[in-house]
Amino acid sequence: MLLGALPGFHPNLLVGLTLQREHLFQIAFGSIFSSIIPALLMIPMSEMAPLLLLGQKETKEGGMQSAIAKFSGGVLFGVLLFIIVFPLYRYFALLKPVFLHLTLPFLIFTSSATLLRSKNFRGAALLFMISGIYGYGILNSGLDTNLVLGAHFSAMFGLAGLATASKIPKQKLMKIRLSFNFSASVVGFIGGLLISFFPAVTPAQAYVVLLLIFGNSARGLWAAGSLASSSLLLSFQSLAYLGKGRMAVVEVVQYFPMDSLLLYSIVAFVLVLIMSKPLIYRVNQINNLREVLLIGVFASIVLLYPSAGPIVLFSFLLGLIPHKFGIERIHLMGSLIIPTLLWYL
Repeated sequence: MLLGALPGFHPNLLVGLTLQREHLFQIAFGSIFSSIIPALLMIPMSEMAPLLLLGQKETKEGGMQSAIAKFSGGVLFGVLLFIIVFPLYRYFALLKPVFLHLTLPFLIFTSSATLLRSKNFRGAALLFMISGIYGYGILNSGLDTNLVLGAHFSAMFGLAGLATASKIPKQKLMKIRLSFNFSASVVGFIGGLLISFFPAVTPAQAYVVLLLIFGNSARGLWAAGSLASSSLLLSFQSLAYLGKGRMAVVEVVQYFPMDSLLLYSIVAFVLVLIMSKPLIYRVNQINNLREVLLIGVFASIVLLYPSAGPIVLFSFLLGLIPHKFGIERIHLMGSLIIPTLLWYL
């Protein structure tokens, strides 16, 4: 739970630690529920950042607690939908040859759709290309790929987001309440299915596709939460039947406790809702600790993985560009998409 709430840490960074597979899964899974918190603190994290930014509008209006309830409700619904679909996924595996042939055109489509939606197309396209060239370079640096991606995304989104974050306004304190939206959660789950069929596609890209198909019905933190949990869990199915798990932590763990999955989910769901109240109380203290957090998280990543120090630094600098020129952060995903396209070509 604390991993997801901490800015700058990506679950893939766990793969370098010596932990039992069950513990790795518990940490990665719990972090999904709390991953909304850094975004609401104006510190969007990793590749989920473009989705989690949806909650910042509510936070600016004092509704941080409501945003947390909506996102965590969507995460829980995503788990429930996964449990229902789980026995059927093996039949989707029969279409593996089709998915393999469609991967390249689908990647091109999602990347183009994301760029075309940008208010600054030229700037977005240039940032996409620059980040792509940089991503190709670090992925061919000779370092472990999982370590490279974990350090890169943590610095580019988490640390850079922390450095450019604005102050959080005073929040409304409400009673803890549940918040669910079935139709939005279903749309988010469809996004999770898309990602499992095309592992090279990011959650943010899948969300853009959903917006194009479903329009406003795909909007909302419920859909983002459902997409977050379903994309993680369905990655295990994708690994088993299609040979690609997408997330490094999934490929290392290769296991999830189906018999206790619902219990884990309910416990994590309740803990996030309980955490939301003291978080609201301490908003002003968090505003005053940004510099300390930035230095602490940066130092922690470098101490854990010294060889990734230069990547952390340059990825951090790359992550500052969108804020400087008013470009959406999603276009930094060129650092992963362009190397993937080149690999398929």
